[in-house]
Amino acid sequence: MSELGGIFQLFQIHGALYHRQGPLVPAVGMGDALYSQVYLYDPVDAARARAARAPELDANLICSLTLMLQESNPLIKLYRTAQERFAEIRAVEDNCRMILNPQLRLVVERGADLRRENLPTADEVSMILPEEYGSGGFRDIVLARRVDGEYLGRDLTLINPNHALYLPLHYVLLFPYGELGWHWGRTLQDPQNKKLAQRAFYRFRLHTRVDEPTTLFHAQKLFQQFVVDAWAVCDQNKLSWIRTHQANIRAELYKGLADVLAAGDMDLEQVGKRVVLPSSYVGGDRFMHKLYQDSIAIVRHFGKPSLFITFTTNPKWDEIVGELLPYQTAAHRPDLVARVFNLKVRDLLDQIRHKEVFGPWLGWVWTIKYQKRGLPHLHLLVFLKTDHQFLTAANIDRFISAEIPTEEDAIGQELRGIIQSTMVHSHCAGGNGDTLCMQGLNPLTAQTCHKGYPRQFQQETLITDDGYPLYRRRDTGLSFTVQVRTSGGNVTAVIDNQRVVPYSPYFSLRYKAHINVEVCGSVKAVKYIHKYIYKGGDRATAILDSDHDEIKRHLHSRYIGPTEAVWRLFEFSTHDELPDITTLSLHLPGQQAVYFPDQESADDLQEHLDRSTTTLLAFFKYNS
Repeated sequence: MSELGGIFQLFQIHGALYHRQGPLVPAVGMGDALYSQVYLYDPVDAARARAARAPELDANLICSLTLMLQESNPLIKLYRTAQERFAEIRAVEDNCRMILNPQLRLVVERGADLRRENLPTADEVSMILPEEYGSGGFRDIVLARRVDGEYLGRDLTLINPNHALYLPLHYVLLFPYGELGWHWGRTLQDPQNKKLAQRAFYRFRLHTRVDEPTTLFHAQKLFQQFVVDAWAVCDQNKLSWIRTHQANIRAELYKGLADVLAAGDMDLEQVGKRVVLPSSYVGGDRFMHKLYQDSIAIVRHFGKPSLFITFTTNPKWDEIVGELLPYQTAAHRPDLVARVFNLKVRDLLDQIRHKEVFGPWLGWVWTIKYQKRGLPHLHLLVFLKTDHQFLTAANIDRFISAEIPTEEDAIGQELRGIIQSTMVHSHCAGGNGDTLCMQGLNPLTAQTCHKGYPRQFQQETLITDDGYPLYRRRDTGLSFTVQVRTSGGNVTAVIDNQRVVPYSPYFSLRYKAHINVEVCGSVKAVKYIHKYIYKGGDRATAILDSDHDEIKRHLHSRYIGPTEAVWRLFEFSTHDELPDITTLSLHLPGQQAVYFPDQESADDLQEHLDRSTTTLLAFFKYNS
């Protein structure tokens, strides 16, 4: 769990995510029952065992929940049946396993060759999934094992995320009736009987409905864990597909020259062993590098961007607060935060492109970023059709301000309240040296704010050589006080125009959020800004077994938070570039990659060759 300014507490994972299944009964000497083993107890004994392991919880509440689950959850009956059947089988078999297959049938594997036998499941017949795959496979849940006469009561086995019981076995209180999760047999209710995509299933679950209980949305931190778990499962399935299709990916990378050779590929012992994460995978290193190159191509076409905008979610938006359930904060509902912010971003982009609030629009590049602090934010570079008047002080002052509003009318007072709450850099005010912006790399030097605050008063807007204007910050005498949290307690700090972050009055009034609007005054700022917005997601340092497995490196270094998980589950856009960029697939003459099915005839192969083309060949043909 991580904390954001005393407001947001977020569940985040670092690396891959796995659920494990323990044995049905504890081994000799292991002590009391744990996890699902408790379900096999009498309800009173089960409640007592749970209360003993968590004495800080209400024992009466634990007892009530235990009785409720014993009465309503069919999985408990299934586990009891499995325990009884395994006790019978292990008495006569030295080698056996009790399996719960993807069809939700209890299966026993007997003998040294582990012959499979479906057990009668009359009491659980309503749970059977006949459309699922029933033969032995990697998705089987191993409930118990006996090898060479010895019961293996200490081993934990993985629960495959594509098993129908992946969710109800872990989130027991969220699915008290054993409601099944996603599995490969799920289909849509349409005439074509199409398969239900995994992310579509989770999107369906992330909407409240009047005819369904809202248990999931009341779960607070457990709900955060649920959405992160859901996205991790979908993402790891996609990465598994990429891992098993490396031949096609490498054919494109090495024959099509779509990848720049890395130093590791020059090691002859590693050629052919590298696991590649292609640029089509959203969020990977190649993906971010490709976006950076595409954005630079737009700069080459239009010149330097006109504006750099950062737009951050406000968890106090009416659209979020009005939909919260009793006793909730925005941190408890990452689904609302993501969906509302997506709507706000779409509206902001419409204001810039179609309403032309800053002038005639030419193009943009933008990306949605998530850092460990949790709230999503937009980084946007805007290209406008400008003339020599655009970079004049009078024009910049017309749509960008770095001052506390002084107007006393109703709109001015509303804007002043918005600026004071969202557009001041107060973290390091009052001598607070504990914030990130004050943590210098050299402890021997004096602490200064990395963001440059407080800024000097400025009577007029000036365009500097480094590309960032010095915005007008007059000493109007207007100030207010804020409470700043420090390691030694709260201190009172005075805020004036020196700590105001540049903003657009129009956007601040419209969105009531942190929206930093800056002018790109020089081409010197372009490369830094592009690298900043496309630097990739939050990562953690990890030691890997091999530098040649890009999927493993990505999994071990990624962070996933709940709002990002919801954003990706809903498949909201994470970036955009307009005008569109088409990458030419470079290759030598006659050496483009050609793909064809196995066992093709000579005539079919010739037809594939005759029809094969690439973006590079099409570009040459178009310009010939």
